Amino acid sequence: MESFAFKWLVVWYLACASILTSKGFIWLINPGAIIDVTLEAIQHSKPPAVVIKMMKYVFLFAVVSIILSFFPFRWLPFIYSVWVVAMVFIIGQFLVKWDQFRIFWNENQAQLDSFYRKAGAFATALGLITFFLCYQLIQSYNA
Repeated sequence: MESFAFKWLVVWYLACASILTSKGFIWLINPGAIIDVTLEAIQHSKPPAVVIKMMKYVFLFAVVSIILSFFPFRWLPFIYSVWVVAMVFIIGQFLVKWDQFRIFWNENQAQLDSFYRKAGAFATALGLITFFLCYQLIQSYNA
């Protein structure tokens, strides 16, 4: 079970790190595509189904990672997985309050560029930190 947990967590970290770094870099350099998607999405009264589906999968994988962080117990994977679950709930609040969210961005469309550039910088930094955490996990397993 320990070997499976280690492999799962390494793949999970690499996937999260790759997605965060690549998407964050894209948003940082050229947020135009995500701005267009956002402007399209805020025209609808329901939140985007693709975001809801993505959040479900991220939540599922994070819960599995929390469970696997106990075989053997390691603080780093546990804290990271709990953090991911917390982020799912925070982002989920935007989906729950979709009406207010879309009204705000409809009135403040000029700020979307700045918002996505800052979000891109944050995501890129988190991706790089996650790569480091993966490296630390591998080092702790080999020790």
